[in-house]
Amino acid sequence: MIKKPYIFLSQNFSRRVVDGNGNDISGQLNNIDTVALPLTLTFFLSDRWGTIKNRNLDTLILRDTNLQNISIEAADSAGDYSEFFNVQGNTDSTVMFTAPAPVITSSLRITIPAEGNPQQVQVGQIGFFNHITDLFALTDGNFKRETNQGSYRTLSGDIVFYGDYQKWEAKIKIENLPQEQFDALNAAIMADNALTVIPFKDFDPTAIYECYVSPEFSYEVDRKTALYSATLEAKEL
Repeated sequence: MIKKPYIFLSQNFSRRVVDGNGNDISGQLNNIDTVALPLTLTFFLSDRWGTIKNRNLDTLILRDTNLQNISIEAADSAGDYSEFFNVQGNTDSTVMFTAPAPVITSSLRITIPAEGNPQQVQVGQIGFFNHITDLFALTDGNFKRETNQGSYRTLSGDIVFYGDYQKWEAKIKIENLPQEQFDALNAAIMADNALTVIPFKDFDPTAIYECYVSPEFSYEVDRKTALYSATLEAKEL
């Protein structure tokens, strides 16, 4: 039995980060493989056009990592940095952390110390999110894999298989949704046409899907209960 909820987060805000000159440095938070520790990265959160923008953050996800210790600071409106996350002794390869309290910031500073970490540190992705809502058993989902695969036969008669990608798709049906949760989901979708979905945290915590979600979704509201039902179509980015 699935006991844990669907978890809905915002888009991954570390997909759009810039340096002090406005240059896109999002790639620096992916596929980190270094022995040059300590490593410090300071960056600014931006919108899709590269304009620095405040974001509401409360969730950190590390993927495909052997990282044990990491500290992350967030800047306030005066540009002063203070502790946001301080991870010590992590042993999971993919893990999600929730901050004691959310912060609104446009800049983060990440420090990976040498002490307490492997000699060679690897991180598939460092992601920052805003938690939107958790939905329990009345949520239903139909899933499929979108692929670009096929085969062809060469002149010699051999069959060659190819595959460019495998992406996750879902039609998520939600029922008995309170106004507050509906408003939060709708605001995130309308702002960025994106959500991050974690549907199987019970048995596969690595199943984290950053998705495009069409803003043209259908919904209904029960006038007696004031509860919403909606159907979202999500496609992994």
